[in-house]
Amino acid sequence: MSAIPLNATDRGQLSAGSPVRFLAYTAGFAALCLALQAFNGAWNADLARKDEAAHYVNGVMIWAYLTGALGTNPIHFALDFY
Repeated sequence: MSAIPLNATDRGQLSAGSPVRFLAYTAGFAALCLALQAFNGAWNADLARKDEAAHYVNGVMIWAYLTGALGTNPIHFALDFY
């Protein structure tokens, strides 16, 4: 097992490939995400079932409350929202 060098000249050698490594990890992660979405049929899914639309509207209502009406009565906000 080798130790990590601690002097200033060696630190520059450790970070020399970091932009390339970062781009490689980012591209790999993006490819993994796209592959999982394709495998699960995420791009063919829509709001076809009756429950999914309600979840979407509830999410929009919660986002609107948190970004614009936080601190007010959430029940009154929800009644006005719907």
